[in-house]
Amino acid sequence: MAAAGFKFGVRSSLPYLARALQHFGQQLGKSSTLKARRQWTGEAFAKKMNRVNLLNEVLNGLGRWYVAIPPFLIVSFLAALFFVTGQGQQRLQEAGERLQKSAAREQGIEALQSSLSRSVGAQSGFLLTGDQRYIDTYNRAVAEVEPRLEELRLAYAGSDAGLSQVRDLHVLIGKRLAEFCR
Repeated sequence: MAAAGFKFGVRSSLPYLARALQHFGQQLGKSSTLKARRQWTGEAFAKKMNRVNLLNEVLNGLGRWYVAIPPFLIVSFLAALFFVTGQGQQRLQEAGERLQKSAAREQGIEALQSSLSRSVGAQSGFLLTGDQRYIDTYNRAVAEVEPRLEELRLAYAGSDAGLSQVRDLHVLIGKRLAEFCR
């Protein structure tokens, strides 16, 4: 069942629509006559705005703090962001330094291993063939071992455990190279 004054259907809704449009037109006519009577001037607007008390009514007694709070929050946020970014940058720099040390250590170990491999290969070649060319290659490889050990020691200079292992490696390499000289 339809509500009072409103019936469903195209033909029955036309009178209702006409009445609504008539009512809307009357309201529109009233508001346009009111606007015609009001003539705003700059002076009238200034007087009206002087009477408006935005600070106490809208902001519930905050007063002029509404002006100071947003810049304070922005500055605080930026200071915190600067601090966090600085800490992250410091950690990133430390990680980069550790990475450089690790790369230097790895390079030192690979260079030492290469020199030792050449010396062992030359030693084996001489023992198998008795050819003097292998002795020359062996002597060049052994001459490279000592500087490589020094580079490795410098790479592990800050690490006590690593430095003791480099010393142990130095002793073992010395023993191994001394065996061929006998």
